[in-house]
Amino acid sequence: MGDTGKPYTGDGWPPVRKLWPDAVVAIFGAGPSLTQAQVEQTRGACQTIAVNLAYRLAPWADLLYACDSNWWKTYEPEFAGMKVTQDQRATRADVWRVPSVKQPGLSLDPLRIHQGANGGYQALNLAVLLGATKILLLGYDMREMDNKKHFHADHPRGLSNPYEELFTQWKANFATTLPDLKQAGVKVVNCSPGSALTCFPLAPLEDVLHVWI
Repeated sequence: MGDTGKPYTGDGWPPVRKLWPDAVVAIFGAGPSLTQAQVEQTRGACQTIAVNLAYRLAPWADLLYACDSNWWKTYEPEFAGMKVTQDQRATRADVWRVPSVKQPGLSLDPLRIHQGANGGYQALNLAVLLGATKILLLGYDMREMDNKKHFHADHPRGLSNPYEELFTQWKANFATTLPDLKQAGVKVVNCSPGSALTCFPLAPLEDVLHVWI
């Protein structure tokens, strides 16, 4: 869907350009509720961002976001769409880099995003800067399900895996985005079944797609 941008050349971002003005964007987090069937419902219907290993379920996504340079080194993803990180240490020539700052809420300034202590948060901020006005969250669970922290196995040594205190912190961080989303005129619906992230309205994906698409 749309313009997925060009490989990073050193003179692209920042600022983040509004490549997707007034778009519906689905963001695939890596939480345990994420399924192939969910992801396929969005295919061709809206812009899409895959966070971390969610790209394995959606290799056709428009954008792959991963915040950590070690993640890029560990997994070396083969992905045809735009690739973005906030980590200025990332050395892959085809990864766009956007600076981040540790502040609450979302940045509405295209020169930076806010960290929120996780990649799913940063992907949300990125979607807003890209021009999204309606955002669907999938795999944003903020809790374990069936003793799983992700839809995939835990990351190997050298990469972090979430734990209960982090989930609590992340939920609090996401709540700080509400004033900025309102200011930007952006609607967010969490379509992650069983999610503990309740600061956004919760609804089945098919119901929201029926209204928004």
